[in-house]
Amino acid sequence: MKPESFFDLPGVLIESFLWDMELEYDYEGSKAETIHTILYNGPNSPNDGHIKNYWKALSEESFQARVKSIKELLENELKAVSSLIS
Repeated sequence: MKPESFFDLPGVLIESFLWDMELEYDYEGSKAETIHTILYNGPNSPNDGHIKNYWKALSEESFQARVKSIKELLENELKAVSSLIS
C-alpha cells in the first residue's frame, strides 16, 4: 500500500521515483546531484512542491507496479552478489 509520505519509502524507491520527477536544479548542478541532496538532506524548497504533487498524483496501481519492478531488480542483484560468495 502506498504510504502517506513519500519519505516513508526505502531509499531505493525514493531514488527511483525522483528520477521520474521534474526537479529544479541550478545551472551548475545536475539532476543526479539534486537527487543525492534530496536523499540525504531532504527536499529543498523549490522541489518540495514537485515531490508532494507527484506523490499525490501517483496512483496506487502505478506505485505497486514500480515496487514490484524494483523488488525483482533487487532480487536479481542479490542472486548475482550471492553467487560470488564462496
